[in-house]
Amino acid sequence: MPENRYGIEPAVWEALQAKAARSVHPERYMVGKVHPDRAKQFKPFAALRGYEELVQEAVARAAAQPDYTDLEDSC
Repeated sequence: MPENRYGIEPAVWEALQAKAARSVHPERYMVGKVHPDRAKQFKPFAALRGYEELVQEAVARAAAQPDYTDLEDSC
């Protein structure tokens, strides 16, 4: 039966505590409360402002039919 507030079996808890005591980096063995908004940091963000608009403008220019009437008149 788990005895600690994290629901970890006592033998596992004791092993974690012993490893933390011997470790150079005891913070790696810390057990804390779960951060409710942890996933927010992984949400996509717009790293380049205006990039989407620039791409849409370039696609629109490429898709537009070129006007060759000036070239035909000069021939």
